[in-house]
Amino acid sequence: MNSMLDMVIIPEGSFLMGADPEVEINAEYEEQPQREVWLSTYAIQRTPVTVGQWQEFLRDTGYDWSYDNETLNASFRDFYSSLPNLAAEFSPGDMYPIVFVSWFDAYHFTQWLKETLGGAYALPTEAQWEKACRGQNGQLYPWENQEVDWLEEIALLYPDPNINTKGSYPKTNQPVGCCLEKQSPCGCLDMWQNVSEWCSDWYDTTGKYYHDPNTNWVNPHGVTVEEFKKHCQTLGLSLSDVNMYSKVYRGGHLLSSGWTRCTYRGHQSPRSCGSIIGLRVVLNYQ
Repeated sequence: MNSMLDMVIIPEGSFLMGADPEVEINAEYEEQPQREVWLSTYAIQRTPVTVGQWQEFLRDTGYDWSYDNETLNASFRDFYSSLPNLAAEFSPGDMYPIVFVSWFDAYHFTQWLKETLGGAYALPTEAQWEKACRGQNGQLYPWENQEVDWLEEIALLYPDPNINTKGSYPKTNQPVGCCLEKQSPCGCLDMWQNVSEWCSDWYDTTGKYYHDPNTNWVNPHGVTVEEFKKHCQTLGLSLSDVNMYSKVYRGGHLLSSGWTRCTYRGHQSPRSCGSIIGLRVVLNYQ
């Protein structure tokens, strides 16, 4: 791979994962409880995967980057007919974060890295992503605990009044790594803006899995499909009642209404793609 991956090493050890509602009044049920989690050493990209890195992947593999959901009506199929053109509208340059990638697209990118660079590259688990975002001590935002004025920050990022006006959203992302002063304690950038990022974990929409006292919080990987089925049986739920086909994404994005806390969890179908979700990768040493 010609475009070097800028990786940050996260040493092994424990950190506080999840939200404490007594500290964070906006904490959602799916973010609780706060608990101590232990992770082995791993490395994570300092910034999201860029357009340039994605294009290198496409050139090297000939990967078919197209939206494959045949259940969409004609108007949506037309909208998604050219993902490269859509991505270029929001990320107009090689150093911008790639967008309009599904979870499956992101997964294939990590498999290419494995074959090309020879390491155990993957999408981060939720725990890996969150530790890289907040460090060991459970701070609310990558830059500590102080909330900032979102409109003021947008005005700093997008000073052109034709792009940003009060009460409106910017129309394009920023080049990756543009806000060094808001890096995480681990040295990661863009975890609060630009794009949200796919994680490897399946999302349990019941919210029960993360409250299970039997969960092993050593290198947790979220719920696998088989664990999800077993968990639903324990709760007396039918799989038809639960949307098991969602993957987790983490972090703030271009259209965030305010600043996304480190513990915020979103989820989408792994086949979905759009202007707000990209990816960054980890390198696992075990």
